[in-house]
Amino acid sequence: MVPSNAERARIQYIIGHYLRDCCRRQTVARSSELSQLLEANRATFSRRVSEILGHSIVVELRERRLEEAKRLLRTAPDLTIAEVAARSAFGHRSTFLRTFRRFCGTTPGQYRKAELARQQNATLRR
Repeated sequence: MVPSNAERARIQYIIGHYLRDCCRRQTVARSSELSQLLEANRATFSRRVSEILGHSIVVELRERRLEEAKRLLRTAPDLTIAEVAARSAFGHRSTFLRTFRRFCGTTPGQYRKAELARQQNATLRR
């Protein structure tokens, strides 16, 4: 069965709402917690999310947390790397550093430095 656009939008909304709450509370986002909040069987929930999105709930949560971390690194230079980790629902700094480097190809500090330099160059060109 091919998932509908409504199903895709619904699951993306649920995941987004859950992640915003985790970021606000500065707690780790976990697929097991999300399925529990929805009162759904974890395996069934994970399988259905994979069918709808085309990838696992774990991948979806990781990608969205990394996007939030990148946004914070670009827009909040006063935050420490540990604060960015907490505010993007990674929890531990070491988990954040390892995940960021593995999937972004650079460290959070190097990413921030490059992005700030890019922003300054763009401002100077105007």
